[in-house]
Amino acid sequence: MDHAGAVVGPLLAFGLLAAQADLEHVFLASAIPGALVIALLVFGLPPVAPAAPATAQRFSWRALHGRLRAIILTAGLLAVASVPEVFVVLWATQAGMAVTWVPLVWAAASLVKMLIAMPAGIFPTGSGACRCCSVLVGEGDRVVAAGVCQPGAVGVWALFVAYAATLAMTEPAERALIGDHATAGERGTAFGLYHLTSGVLVLPGAVIFGSLWQALGSATAFAAAAAITALAAALMLALASPSRRAAP
Repeated sequence: MDHAGAVVGPLLAFGLLAAQADLEHVFLASAIPGALVIALLVFGLPPVAPAAPATAQRFSWRALHGRLRAIILTAGLLAVASVPEVFVVLWATQAGMAVTWVPLVWAAASLVKMLIAMPAGIFPTGSGACRCCSVLVGEGDRVVAAGVCQPGAVGVWALFVAYAATLAMTEPAERALIGDHATAGERGTAFGLYHLTSGVLVLPGAVIFGSLWQALGSATAFAAAAAITALAAALMLALASPSRRAAP
């Protein structure tokens, strides 16, 4: 549903841009659904009794299984290598795409994510081998998509959509691997650390990518992202042995 909303919003933005609306007005219009969401949360949710506070437990990073810690850190390395979509948009406009068309290709990418996210999330639940296959195929495609930087006007659309497909394919598999290697009592902590690590490391990754782009050009930046992605994917596959799953 999140990806479905990301299809509708850019389509509306494309309609506004096609009607000669200013970018400023397009961004102002995007505040309307945001305000509606806040109103829904404030006025639309039924009141519920507060739950009893849980007993606080001391957090210990070392208490997690060593392989689980390694998988979380490897997922962080993948976050460092991820190419922020804003850079993909910049690359697309430099390749000749008019700004008016950017929301449309963004909607196409979100549509692909919407179609792939659910089956990609179901597929890794079968076995450890299925999870490894998802990581291998998704990250391999991501390396290829990041490594091809000057495809021409038609290729811009194809690579933009292909890169979105790799993200939709690999995210469920990574999360399934986290669940595999965490015991029932540490899964909440494991997933929290996974999202914390990935979220924190996206920022320095974007700074490094942007610095390489500015200093050495977009081809070098994409090549570096592809190389780090290949390394992280190899580490993830090595760590994600089905025989090393945690006890339920």
